[in-house]
Amino acid sequence: MKRFIIAAAPLLLSGCFHDIITAKPVNRGLLVADGLTWEPAFDVELEQDSGRSIFAWTSVTGSTSSAVSIAAVDELGRTVWRASPMAGETRSPLQFEARVAVASGTVYASWDESMLGSISLDAAVFDANGAQFPMKARVHGISRINRDKSVMVAAEGGSAALAWEDYDPDIKTTYVGISELGPGGVRWTRILGDKDENERYLNPVLAAAGTDGVLAAFRHLHNGDKGIVVRRFSADGTSWDDDVPVSDALSYKTNQQIADNGLGGAFVVWEDGRNGSINLYAQHISSSGAVLWDKSGMPVAVSEGNHWNPVVTPDGGGSFFCAWIDDNKGSKWELKVQRVDRDGVSLWSAGGLTVCESNNKQSMPSIVTDGEGGCVLVWNEARDGTLNVFAQRFDPDGAMLWNAEGVPVVNPGADHILPHMVTDGNGGFIVAWKQRSPAGKWRIKAQRLDENGVPLWK
Repeated sequence: MKRFIIAAAPLLLSGCFHDIITAKPVNRGLLVADGLTWEPAFDVELEQDSGRSIFAWTSVTGSTSSAVSIAAVDELGRTVWRASPMAGETRSPLQFEARVAVASGTVYASWDESMLGSISLDAAVFDANGAQFPMKARVHGISRINRDKSVMVAAEGGSAALAWEDYDPDIKTTYVGISELGPGGVRWTRILGDKDENERYLNPVLAAAGTDGVLAAFRHLHNGDKGIVVRRFSADGTSWDDDVPVSDALSYKTNQQIADNGLGGAFVVWEDGRNGSINLYAQHISSSGAVLWDKSGMPVAVSEGNHWNPVVTPDGGGSFFCAWIDDNKGSKWELKVQRVDRDGVSLWSAGGLTVCESNNKQSMPSIVTDGEGGCVLVWNEARDGTLNVFAQRFDPDGAMLWNAEGVPVVNPGADHILPHMVTDGNGGFIVAWKQRSPAGKWRIKAQRLDENGVPLWK
């Protein structure tokens, strides 16, 4: 039996969930899910037309059963609908690693599922009111070695793209798959690197490619390290004839991030070891696969020390924002942010702007554009003895708009982990995170900030 609280009124529902969706504020925010036995995987996206936040998570009730849960929350923090791909089914598979994407009012959920000894990557589709389409698709069979290696993004025209990494034990190689999903199921699937034991594709990331298709970046090894490569897949599944390398520099490259350039091409940022430490470089790829910047890549963060964990977002005007952690040779972890134009020129202070002056270690950044040419960031920082979530906003010129110490998104008193942020469609921002409860179980919580950083879900 599961309890939901909507507008602070209890409603008992039967089913396979063990969580709470509530509009009642708990510890300065919205309690999205509670009582989760294991540390949850969660995701949140915006449904543009309604302004609702769509949450997806894996709701674990024990060691032998679990279920993907989905909920839509309106601007006031009220749960509008909830759903599960398992609703009405009697079987009890293990479901892990929930993901969600929302395109033109259609909600796509994906997850890893274990049933009768096999594991598969599955998906389901819901309309804007939570009604499930007559489709629950097995996207791809996956190995027990590689789970939690999938990403999903909304694409133009009401579809979603899903990419994953897996391992083929027969030829001992790691490969990458990518599929496009529509309301009727899987439209197409392409597999890269599953034919040759000397070839490996790793770590897929995705971005929508305007009105026609999706952009994907991977790490590629084939008779040597090919570094980070990009492909563009059209709506019918066709792609460029070959991979496009982001850099010809001889170096170890990893942890790439991708953002669309607004014209069907991509900005790619990655961690690069060419100078003996971890630095950040970027490349601009056109919609036709042309490399537009220096063939070795353009430096984004190459000062003393290491620069890692980049996150990127387009600015809506043909440039992009990039945030990362500077570790200054381990003395502290400091969050930096930079704006880079379509020619590869860094527009703000050399080495990036410091998001928040602090003696505490900062980590796990998330970034979105604010719709007005600026950006908003959230991050984890250990203040007051616990790991908390803070936010900051910058205008297009790099001026800090909120409190110089960052806006506290949560109250201190417990560790709040891995913040993720989306815009709310009305000038504000939704931040979600997970928290270990005093009872030892897990919660998923969220907060809505207005354009001035004021928390609205109290």
